[in-house]
This record gives sequence, structure tokens and C-alpha cells, in this order.
Amino acid sequence: LIIISLVIIIFVGWQNNLKQQLFIKDVLHKNEITNNDEMEGLKRQLSLDFMNFQSNMSNFINDEINRLNENTSIKLLNIEHRVNDGLLHGFNKTNESFNNVLQQITKIDETQKSLSLLSSNIMSLQNVLTDKKTRGIYGEIELYSILENVFGDNINFYEKQYKLSNGFIADCVIKTNDPLGKIVIDSKFPLENYNRIYDNNLSVDERNGARANFRKDVLKHIYDIKNKYIVPFETADVAFMFIPAEAIFAKIHGKYDDIIQASYKA
Repeated sequence: LIIISLVIIIFVGWQNNLKQQLFIKDVLHKNEITNNDEMEGLKRQLSLDFMNFQSNMSNFINDEINRLNENTSIKLLNIEHRVNDGLLHGFNKTNESFNNVLQQITKIDETQKSLSLLSSNIMSLQNVLTDKKTRGIYGEIELYSILENVFGDNINFYEKQYKLSNGFIADCVIKTNDPLGKIVIDSKFPLENYNRIYDNNLSVDERNGARANFRKDVLKHIYDIKNKYIVPFETADVAFMFIPAEAIFAKIHGKYDDIIQASYKA
């Protein structure tokens, strides 16, 4: 009886232990299923979160790229405008400078033409001045030009190529009231020895000789005017020598005071 009871007890204990194992196994199985479901849910949630993150990040990157492209386009457009403005301004300045250069070249060309004409005129004038007769005509023309500017063509004030009673013809007489009457003006151009004074090809002695001869030339003209063109009871007791070269006139007044004094006493 005792053995049977013990067997029964052992069997009942074994049976209870089996139930406990089955229960535990069932609980573990259920926990495993629950954990698997939770893991799948977590995976799905993580996958969904990652997809959302990926989508948001992609949108953010696209927005940033679009914003960067837009800013870059605006900056490139601004740079293009500035470059175009700078090129246009530079072109305008270059064009303006080129036009100024053309104008200057035109002026230089005109100046060269004027210089060529002036050189030609100087050569013509030199050819005129080398001949004594044509030099005398040149002096008369200069004298008549001054008289015409002052008196016009009025013969009541002056007369050209006036023939005196002694037979000499004066270049001009100024008609004034008595007691002066007619004042003779005669053109003289003592050029040869004046030029020799400044000729560097000559020696010092030759230039000094030219100075002395220049004095003689001027004094001769003074006395010729006195003897030919001062006629008692017909002309004034004074006459004028017209020198059509300012340099010669200045030379006489600046360096030859004896000539000036001699002209007063003549």
C-alpha cells in the first residue's frame, strides 16, 4: 500500500511537473510569438521611419540644391550683367579714345599741311627777300597795307608813289595841314648785312665787319631820304623811313643809338 501510494504520489508529481513544463513551454512559445510580432512591428516601424527619413532628407537635399542652383543662377546673372556693363563701358571708352586719337591725327595732319604751307610761304618769302628790287616791293606793300588799315583808300589823307618837284618818287606822302604839309614816308630794307651779323658760318671778324656795314647801310638810307624827299616849301622838314622788319627796327633802336641820334640831326 505504501509502495502504491508512493507510486501514485510520484506519478501525480510527475504529472504535475509535466503540466508545469507544458505550461512553461506554452508561455515561452507565446512569448516567442509575441517577441517575433514585436520585432516584425519594430522592423516595419524602423523601415517606415527610415523611408520617411530618406524621403525627407531627399526632399531637403533637393530643396537645398534647387536653392543653391537658384542663388548660383542669380549670381551668375548679376556677374553677366556686370561683365556686360563693364565691357560696354570699356568699349565706349575705347571708342571715345579712338575717336579722340582720330581727331588728334586729323589735327596733326592739318598742322602738317599748315606747316608745309608755311614752309612754302617762308621759302617764297626768302626768295623775295634775296632780291633787292622785290624786297623793295615787299616793303612798299607792307607800308600800303598799314596805311589802308588806318586811312582806307581815301586819297585826301595819303597818296602812293608821289612824284616830287625834284623828280624823285616817294613811296608815300601823308597829307597834313600847314605848317607841316606833306610828310614823306619811304620804305627801306637793309637786310644783307643784317643777316650776315647772325651768320654762324662767318668768322667773328666778318660778323663785326657786317655790323659796321649795317650801320653804314642805315645811315646811307637816312641821308638818301633827307636829300631826296625833304623839299623846302613842298614837304615837311621831316621824313620817315619805314622798315618792314620788326627785328631790324628793334636792332637799330636797341644797339645803334648813334644811328637814332644821326637821324634826328639829319
